[in-house]
Amino acid sequence: MRNAVLWNWANYFSDRPRISYSMAGEDQILFHIVKNIAGGSPISWINVGAAHPIILNDTYFFYRSKKYKVSGKRPYGVSVDARPHLGKLYAVLRPREIFINCLIGSGDLELQDFFYNPYEPHNSSTDENWARGLNVDARIENNQDIQKISSRVMSLNQIFLSYPGLLNSESGSNFSMLLIDTEGHDLSVLESNDFRQNRPSLVAVEITFPTNQGLEHITLENLSKSKIHKFMLDVGYGWYAGNGFTQFYLEENILS
Repeated sequence: MRNAVLWNWANYFSDRPRISYSMAGEDQILFHIVKNIAGGSPISWINVGAAHPIILNDTYFFYRSKKYKVSGKRPYGVSVDARPHLGKLYAVLRPREIFINCLIGSGDLELQDFFYNPYEPHNSSTDENWARGLNVDARIENNQDIQKISSRVMSLNQIFLSYPGLLNSESGSNFSMLLIDTEGHDLSVLESNDFRQNRPSLVAVEITFPTNQGLEHITLENLSKSKIHKFMLDVGYGWYAGNGFTQFYLEENILS
């Protein structure tokens, strides 16, 4: 009996404590989903609006893990961000990661304006007000720090076509994750993918309700009114979990 109790406690704490690198624990929600739903399937991801390769990053937990391997290798990931300086950081801090320096959006656009603060690692957007901060007072303070560039634009369709290993590996289908955090540009990113053809296992997307004083608290009532939420349901995904920023959707075949 004593040995059984000790074994149960040892098993319970076998992967604890865990360090979260995300802003609001998103990587630990992903860990729960991967552990309990993905089974032994290899994992992969596209992280759009990835920002810094470690700080407040939703995939670094998996990148550094020795547990989640694809055909003997660590997880297969693609990180995408338009900030021009991030390529060097990814090359040094995450050399196994594929990093693409661009925006994700409609394939009809070749270039799009992009606003970012070079001294703040996460405020950036195709919307200048988002980049400056939604709070009016903060926006005034940040005026002098915002830079504007023209960034090339790719679609999610192009990413999936260029890297077919994101959805399938040599051993079969991956548990593939699409993560999107693009400060107001998230629906455009989703619309750039043909979900009839490219169906990641999980989509984690930021859903927020901006006001002049910042972000309104999310509730189930206003979530149901979200265009992004409706889009995800329409393309055959079911809502699984969420926090104050990010909502997690699973492909309907996984939920059934």
